[in-house]
Amino acid sequence: MKGLKLIIVDKVLKNYNPDISVLACGAPQFDLFKQLIINVDDILKFVKNTSGKVIANHMESINHY
Repeated sequence: MKGLKLIIVDKVLKNYNPDISVLACGAPQFDLFKQLIINVDDILKFVKNTSGKVIANHMESINHY
């Protein structure tokens, strides 16, 4: 499923060409399950595929209770 999400994100980047993108980063995961959001490799792919600026926001800077 993660690969499909990256394909969709890549299409959105090409269609809308945003000047600024904000990514929720930090690679949190459940103890027994897969990661909840994108990992470092996904972040690097995103940065390479966009011509705009990227703000990588760590999840601890957002209240997520």
